[in-house]
Amino acid sequence: MEKKAWFQEVSLAKVFETMVDLEGARAALRFLSGKGAGPLSPDAPPPPEVEAELQAFAEALTPERLSGAIRLAPEGVHLFGGAFFLPYGDGWAYGEGLQRAHTWAAWMWSLGHYEETWEVLERLLPGKKKGTPQLPRRRHPAYRLLLSYGDYLALTHTPRDPVAWAWLLDLDPSRVREVVDRALAQWLRDEEASRDFREAFQPWEVLRHLGNPAAYLHARRLLALDGERFFREWRRHPEALLSFLSLGHVSLDWEAYRGLLRRGYALLRAQGWGEGEARWLLAYPSLTRGVRKEPPFAEGRVPRELLSRLLSLLLRAGILQEPGRGLPWLRELDHEDWGLLLGLLAEDPDPSPAQEEAMVAVLRAWGRGPGEEDALLALPLLKRALEEPWRFAALRDKNLGLRALAERALGRPEPLFPEPFARGGLVAVELLSPEALEEEGKAMGHCLGREAWTWVFLGEKRFFGLRDGEGRPVATLALWRAPEGWRAAEVRGPGNAEVSPEVRAFAQELAEAAQAPQSLAL
Repeated sequence: MEKKAWFQEVSLAKVFETMVDLEGARAALRFLSGKGAGPLSPDAPPPPEVEAELQAFAEALTPERLSGAIRLAPEGVHLFGGAFFLPYGDGWAYGEGLQRAHTWAAWMWSLGHYEETWEVLERLLPGKKKGTPQLPRRRHPAYRLLLSYGDYLALTHTPRDPVAWAWLLDLDPSRVREVVDRALAQWLRDEEASRDFREAFQPWEVLRHLGNPAAYLHARRLLALDGERFFREWRRHPEALLSFLSLGHVSLDWEAYRGLLRRGYALLRAQGWGEGEARWLLAYPSLTRGVRKEPPFAEGRVPRELLSRLLSLLLRAGILQEPGRGLPWLRELDHEDWGLLLGLLAEDPDPSPAQEEAMVAVLRAWGRGPGEEDALLALPLLKRALEEPWRFAALRDKNLGLRALAERALGRPEPLFPEPFARGGLVAVELLSPEALEEEGKAMGHCLGREAWTWVFLGEKRFFGLRDGEGRPVATLALWRAPEGWRAAEVRGPGNAEVSPEVRAFAQELAEAAQAPQSLAL
């Protein structure tokens, strides 16, 4: 069968729309930075020119050019090979330069994500781990900067054959993305070549908490204006400093920050807080945020006595005194988790010393290992700490993470069956540890991972690896706990493929044979 030419297989309208987007992005670059390539051509080149153009682009991505993503100088920050300059000494000019760079970077056209670059960057400058696997990509300031710089390099490339380059950017941008991704990853792996880039993101223990390049560049300006004060404020008011930076108003300097602290402290004192409590709440302003309008906080307000009690517990747990450890989970609890935590404290307004010691043990473990599943596990554990404090109080100083604390206090999950469940040549192996869950997900090519262990521990879900008579993986089964007992919620083959009727019948038979254990859920 004769193969169709590429131009018979694509939509002209779609090609034209993409061309307009590309031309608009290049025009924005010419206007905002004065540096842009010439217009694109909608004509199609023959394949040989495309290959040669890709090779020429790859050769142009030298370590020296890649290092132009950001360059720190005594007088300011140079972005994208000097296309944008942000002077430290003039806050408004600094902000204007950032706005010009952001206006272009926010353009709708993009090559997309750089998978290899992301993996290397996460090893060099590990970001925060809260949320979905995709969330850190959007919140990692170093990655966001490289993402925009890769688009900039593609759009400002001076091609040998403009028609071939236009064809690549429009019809096959994934090949351009692969070239950029490979070059960036190789450059980052070379410690000497990428040293200046990594140093631009120090101190990483602070800057990793910032959610976008604007917040990061605000921090760079404050560091340049008074580095000693930056570290002093990080020790004294960590969350207040991050909140100030994260607003992205880069024209605001240390004087504005000082005024905000003064007004915040005066407001807390006017509300009746003592001097010591006001200073801690100023350091961690998220403690004073409201909750949703639901019992026991019908008006969405938290009583001052309850906040004072929570503050005392957090201080005793040692969390607030170690910003690098305690800050992430405290800052990022959503309103539902925050309301459950405060509501739990409100249920027992006069706890015994033993109950408080047990809660401190859970809070200390919670702050030691933040992750997206931690609130799901910590809140039931705090409830059990109030009900059975003797299980937890002795574990306060054992330096345990939340999962280890849960297993020491309440024991490991018991299997649903004393022996592996087997019928008709199939065997179900129960997955009871985070490691087993992660191995199953990798072996089967689906999303099951160690975070699912929390549901297993709470008695709400169970997972089984289904094997044939020779021990080969066939499918993964998820049981969910329902009022009437366990039900087969999902059974999937490799890569989330559908399973045979025999495997589905086996999963249903296993669910009927299982008996639901007692749940720890709230």
